Amino acid sequence: MGSGFVRYVQLSVLVALCVSFSMVVHAGDARYVEPLLAVRKNTGVNRVEYGVRVDEACRPAGSAPIYPYFRWLTRGPNLRRELSLMEARAYGVKEQKVRRTERGGSVSFALRALPARWMHLEVKAAAGGCAARVLMKIGGHNARLLDVYLVLTGPLNIDHVEVTGHKLVDESRVIERISP
Repeated sequence: MGSGFVRYVQLSVLVALCVSFSMVVHAGDARYVEPLLAVRKNTGVNRVEYGVRVDEACRPAGSAPIYPYFRWLTRGPNLRRELSLMEARAYGVKEQKVRRTERGGSVSFALRALPARWMHLEVKAAAGGCAARVLMKIGGHNARLLDVYLVLTGPLNIDHVEVTGHKLVDESRVIERISP
């Protein structure tokens, strides 16, 4: 693979830092908080989303609780599938460090294509279920992620990535524009 494709994959993975809303989903005995993150692009509405498996006390479940999946919005609001092998190489989770507390916990994690850019998930019990947020450095500031948007000029050509969040110190908006 050429270096252009590798850079595309790395920047695409950065886009997976988008925080939308988080909610608890029950499927039998399993519990999930999703979506935590979403990869959005200017070329369509489909995206890769991330969730976290939690137990009944909203603690991260297992040694690798964060997982990605493909949300196929062009085929319906609830249609999803597992990532392909190529997508998993780009959007998969490389490493997870789990910490559990009595009423929640946290997961520090890195994506495969961006192993040096760590994110920190916090999950806790809340009214009606579990609440979660993802934190990371945005433009040099500790921030809560709001949105990450990938702007493509062609199938493998990235113009830039916009990462948006709220600074933890004062809740003011912070935007980081990353160019390839």
